[in-house]
Amino acid sequence: MSTVAITQLSNLVGDVESWIKELIDAPCTEDEISVLSVVGGKLADAATFIQKKTGTLRPPQIRVGEEAWTASEKLRTQAQSAAASLASGKLSRQVVFRRNIELIFTGPKDKVLDSKEIRARKVVTRRRCEKIRKLSPDGIVIWATAYEPTLWSGGQMTQDMFECLLCNMESVPAQSMPPEIPEILQKLQADEELQKSNLCVSREAIAQPLLTEYIQKKWYHGLGIPSPVAAAHWLFTAVWRKNKRH
Repeated sequence: MSTVAITQLSNLVGDVESWIKELIDAPCTEDEISVLSVVGGKLADAATFIQKKTGTLRPPQIRVGEEAWTASEKLRTQAQSAAASLASGKLSRQVVFRRNIELIFTGPKDKVLDSKEIRARKVVTRRRCEKIRKLSPDGIVIWATAYEPTLWSGGQMTQDMFECLLCNMESVPAQSMPPEIPEILQKLQADEELQKSNLCVSREAIAQPLLTEYIQKKWYHGLGIPSPVAAAHWLFTAVWRKNKRH
């Protein structure tokens, strides 16, 4: 079925290219311009869907440079592979996932013997953790599965490369989550050291469209969330349950 659809799309693209050539020098009335505007929007939406499907959608942000986009190709493919693994119901890198969730929601720990350079790197890492938490729930899960903390933390990856991967994450197709994910997060919730974390999870990190009905009914900060890790556990459990129903 997909082969037939792809063949039809290929033929249609050839026809569209021919029609566009005919329109290059052809005068258009205001009504025709309006119709073309609508058609152009639909074609753009279709192109975006195909690029998302193939993982070739390039983020529109100006800050993502050509060099970073090219250099990040292997890592972007890695995110696609992680998403495919999750779609098959497998969480193949549980240790990486756990370490990432701990870091993303609690940040790096300061130590008395940290040098100025290490402290500066940890500041960068904290800022990156904040940005990752603003991804969609699916984006956070895929990121935490695809990339080891030592790969994306401060001093290990350029900011352009990080921004490129971050922007690309939202173009990775959303997937249902393996049952291991809420199980791991529940174990993290019981971690005493993580319970002591003073880091607050922002509303932006939680208030995703997918979770609106849960946000209105459940707790947050002073309303009852006991820790950032508990917030993470609740967040992903809610998404997993919602995905399971569909």
